[in-house]
Amino acid sequence: MAHHVKTLLQNLIRTEQSWKLQLLQKWPTIMGNLHDKVTVEKLTDDMIVLGVYDSCWLQELYLLSDLLLTTINKNLENHHIKTIRFKQAGIKQKKNSIAT
Repeated sequence: MAHHVKTLLQNLIRTEQSWKLQLLQKWPTIMGNLHDKVTVEKLTDDMIVLGVYDSCWLQELYLLSDLLLTTINKNLENHHIKTIRFKQAGIKQKKNSIAT
């Protein structure tokens, strides 16, 4: 019997931790045009670690971390995230077109 992944995840994640699933589902909406430059690396009870592919964006997002923190918590039912940390993520692979 086939099940939708979303249904399986909701059954596996405890109710008090469901905000983490909600955050991951809304991540593209929360980050908007920047969602392809930033990934969620780690979530704890009150901290999020974001991986940033480009060091220039890392610095820019660090300077905007208060605004980003407000935006993340606004999209959750309660204010779960108190701290944002950033780290340099690996190089994002681009799709290469094969020229013949």
